[in-house]
Amino acid sequence: MLSEKPSPPFSDLISNLNHTASTPDVPPVTCIFSDGFMSFATNEAAQEFSIPIIHLWTIPACSFMGFKQYRMLRKKALAPLKDTNYLSNGYLDTVIDWILGMKNIKLWDLPTFLLNTDPDDILFNFTMDAAEQANTASAMIFHTFDVLELDVLNALSSMYPRVLAIGMLSLLLNKLVKEESPLKSFDCNLRREDTKCLQWLGTKEPNSVPHVNFGSLAVLEREELIEFAMGLANTKLPFLWIIRPDLVNRESAALPRNSSKKQKEGVWLPTSVHRRQF
Repeated sequence: MLSEKPSPPFSDLISNLNHTASTPDVPPVTCIFSDGFMSFATNEAAQEFSIPIIHLWTIPACSFMGFKQYRMLRKKALAPLKDTNYLSNGYLDTVIDWILGMKNIKLWDLPTFLLNTDPDDILFNFTMDAAEQANTASAMIFHTFDVLELDVLNALSSMYPRVLAIGMLSLLLNKLVKEESPLKSFDCNLRREDTKCLQWLGTKEPNSVPHVNFGSLAVLEREELIEFAMGLANTKLPFLWIIRPDLVNRESAALPRNSSKKQKEGVWLPTSVHRRQF
């Protein structure tokens, strides 16, 4: 696993930067600002050079708190699942009553990497280890709002030296960076964005367009994709559906031309955004 060894190149980078820091214009490295999931590469360097490290988590605080429970779930033999029957036999309704700041939580409310039967699952173990690495951080920043997750943020603040909620990073980028700044070339999305849908969306009444997005990790079977498409078509509503090219397991995510009788009344965008007009 990636987390078993730190990345020597990062330590080498810090060493080289400090070695060349001989003038006020080239100061030494005094703080490391790391993605929380990259701590396997950055934490050891921070300890080696006695540099404070700040973890940025681009996930909600409740998701991090969920990952933080993985070790205890494994210790109590609650996860990973014993077999696939546990997905549908009511087991996921098991109440988890020890999580600070998160009341009435059940297993199926927690991050879904626990929904597998392999104790060596890479994502389960990687996220569990990443959450535990947060113990070395001088501060943690979460991509969330105080009013949205106040209870869990307060709980985390009782466990770590400093916990901050930074809100929507994309909104901060738009607000703080001037149009002529080179930083405007940075994007919060690793995929190419298709903005053609915004003009179409502007023609719709407020709160009238369902938005469907499976995120960056979920994978569907082709039959599931088509069933979702049929369900959306049957709502008789215009909708906006974000579809990654790799959303369908081992197949193209392109919908068949005959996937809906309403196809002639709408347009499927050929890239990552699908819109439908009825």
